[in-house]
Amino acid sequence: MSPEPQLTRGRGTKMKRTVVLVLFAVCVGGPCARPAQALDTQWIAFFRATNPSGASWSPYSSYGTGAASVARLSTWPADGVVLYMPPDYTKYITPAQPAEVVMTWSLAATAGSQYTSGSFRLHAWNPTGATTDIDANPGFRVVLYRGTNVEYIFDPLVNGTSAQPQWTKEYDISAGQTIAGFRLVREPVPEPATATAVLGGLAGVVFLRRRRA
Repeated sequence: MSPEPQLTRGRGTKMKRTVVLVLFAVCVGGPCARPAQALDTQWIAFFRATNPSGASWSPYSSYGTGAASVARLSTWPADGVVLYMPPDYTKYITPAQPAEVVMTWSLAATAGSQYTSGSFRLHAWNPTGATTDIDANPGFRVVLYRGTNVEYIFDPLVNGTSAQPQWTKEYDISAGQTIAGFRLVREPVPEPATATAVLGGLAGVVFLRRRRA
């Protein structure tokens, strides 16, 4: 029997072993063996709109999960800016859902008819506390979007207050104007890039094996 077929089979066996080992690494570090995540049933993200100097013009806006409750804004400040969930909710807390479920709060900012500044500052924070804190390992993340742009991802390891918010950004606005497109989203944590990198390495190994065959 010619040794060539044995050599070919040997190469094929080595390549199969390599594929199995790499796939095992993907499963260990990726979705095949994803650890169980705890469901955080109560968390709240707080927002407040102020004028550019930081003076408060509107009540807090709060959204999250826990005991279901809503609150409408009873008085709109004519000389300020309000972030709210249309039609006029400044508080919208809903029951928690499994970590893989996407939850969205569509928000807008409106300036009163007597607002004199050409911009406003939006502040956001997650306060500490058993009924408000974002769990450090919930299997999801809480993100503020404007359109498709990520404005802020709440850090579950850091808390803030109204005096020391975790995030602040200034936006243009004029009296009587409404800016839509803000979204607070609770979404599953994206898959880590490790699995993608390992799969890329697998493709490279297969390519080199074929070149040497």
